[in-house]
Amino acid sequence: MLAAVVPLAVLPFATVHPQARGLIGGLALVLGAAALVRGLSRRHVQAGAGLAAGLLVAGAVLGLLPLVLPLSPEQVFAPELGEPVAASLALSGVESRPLALDPHRGLMEWGLSLSWVIYALGAALVVRNSRRGRRVLRVALGAGVLVVGLALLHRLAGAETIYGSGLPSFSRDPFLGPFINPNHGGIFCAALAPLALAELSRERGPWTWFGGISLGLLAVGVVLSGSRGAVLACLAALAPYALVEGGRPARVGLAALAGLGVLGLAVVGPVEALRALSEVVAPSSLMEGQDVFTGRGPMYEDALRLARASPWLGVGPHGFDDGFEVLKSSPDFTYTAHAHQELLQLLAEHGLPITLIWLTGLALVLVRGLRTATGLDRDERRRQLMAWS
Repeated sequence: MLAAVVPLAVLPFATVHPQARGLIGGLALVLGAAALVRGLSRRHVQAGAGLAAGLLVAGAVLGLLPLVLPLSPEQVFAPELGEPVAASLALSGVESRPLALDPHRGLMEWGLSLSWVIYALGAALVVRNSRRGRRVLRVALGAGVLVVGLALLHRLAGAETIYGSGLPSFSRDPFLGPFINPNHGGIFCAALAPLALAELSRERGPWTWFGGISLGLLAVGVVLSGSRGAVLACLAALAPYALVEGGRPARVGLAALAGLGVLGLAVVGPVEALRALSEVVAPSSLMEGQDVFTGRGPMYEDALRLARASPWLGVGPHGFDDGFEVLKSSPDFTYTAHAHQELLQLLAEHGLPITLIWLTGLALVLVRGLRTATGLDRDERRRQLMAWS
């Protein structure tokens, strides 16, 4: 049941539609909570893992504060934002409201985030051997293969919308399978690539073929998404695996490639390097008059201004779009629902302390996973843990 949440979360537009997201989030909460209770009753949690889990839960709980703290002109949590927002609310006859700029959608976003944290913690506790981990791995890979397969069918059939549903008739092309935003689909494929590599590294058999085919299709999906971030994320996900499992030749090769990459950046500069990547992965992004950042430079600057305006608790979950409209300085983006950069989004909506808590918790999970994997003798368990990390 835990593994079944992965394909369910991908296929019914659950990354976009509020109703679908709420349904999948509720399912994840129920299954995750049940797994968490069961896992805690049967398994001792070590100090390092408990600290990482505690930080992730603390970050999620603290994210509730903007939904309950009142907004006022003298608001110390949002010194540059409290006064103009409170003044505009006074004109409309609103006497009080929470610090979060969009409390209704914000509450839903907060609940979904907490649901997925509980789901991840519950899964980590009950998937405690290689057999269960391999089962979840194969279900996740199956979902990835299905996503890329749908994307290929869409292109072969010349489909202009997903499933003929009319989506994304209002959005930009290309879409990737059921993902309305192709960047999300590309990141999904990139995240699954190490799992496919772990399955490919097993002893020869039908599942080895499955891993190889999955890896190839996921690479196709990363490229079809047209997402430069997905390409970089895929390389970043595969590099630690290759460093540990590839032995000395892989380490030397990766070190050489990294050195060449740094040298190339120093010679041509990051802008030209990004332009070259764009020409290969997403040539349509380089429209006439458009820079390699597709006009997002001013948006990033405004996102940082928004983060500075409310540095401690942010503008609340799902508050970026409202805050952006208050502080935007460039006419390039008159409206945007998100920052188009996840760290900036996290910083603007939740503030610096919560951002640091989340990043520290995720870093502890990564470090502990990699350290444990390198100390395992069994190849299958080590490769699987490396892939999940």
